[in-house]
Amino acid sequence: MCVGVTPRITPALAGRRLRGSNARVETPRRYTFRKHQRLGGKKEFAAVFDGPGRRRDTRGPIVAVSVQNELGCARLGISIGRKVGTAPVRNRIKRLLRESFRLLQHDWPGGFDVVLVVRPHKPLLLAEYQKILSGLMVKICTSARTPQNKPEQAAPAGEARAT
Repeated sequence: MCVGVTPRITPALAGRRLRGSNARVETPRRYTFRKHQRLGGKKEFAAVFDGPGRRRDTRGPIVAVSVQNELGCARLGISIGRKVGTAPVRNRIKRLLRESFRLLQHDWPGGFDVVLVVRPHKPLLLAEYQKILSGLMVKICTSARTPQNKPEQAAPAGEARAT
């Protein structure tokens, strides 16, 4: 859940306990794609593409570029060029990708800004986009847990490097 966003508790269930237990009633998950979950504007996209610690993962026709954020929730941006197809085709692909993210948002790790770069392809089914995004999510999670490779430091002038 993002910082600053409070879950809505229905008055009928607020603070109630289940019979015979100390467990509270859980609020249902929301499957909406809200404004605070979107990346918008050149600055936010540039922060992902040029940011420190960015990761690039590919699966099928989708390239995901991700970087960690401090918000505690995943945010999505979609970059799709004219080579992908005509405007209706591009809009359909964007709608399907947003819908896939919306349905999988509770499985995504919190605290990531993700830009999906779409390569030219024919539109797939919603289930295929969900499969691609879930695979990318696994890659992002595993790459976030492993430390990044640091470049080797140059040997001081006078010392020979062993090969």
